[in-house]
Amino acid sequence: MACRPGFVDAKRKYITVVCVGNQWKFDKLDCQRISCQEIKGPENGLTLYTSDLRYQGTAVQFCNDGYRILCPDETGTTDSG
Repeated sequence: MACRPGFVDAKRKYITVVCVGNQWKFDKLDCQRISCQEIKGPENGLTLYTSDLRYQGTAVQFCNDGYRILCPDETGTTDSG
């Protein structure tokens, strides 16, 4: 057993499942969203996080007056952080 993409178990990477008699025995996973690093802000601008810094979080980058951004203005986290 393992967590879905974008999530990681807080205690371990995976668990072992063992069949004892006619039942499966295992500890429950504690899957939590992967944390992402802060995005390097644009020169002459700023980054505004519209949610937390975890999987599926988003940020918007803005330029100071007189400047324009030369890449997409919105990005999101990936399932690997």
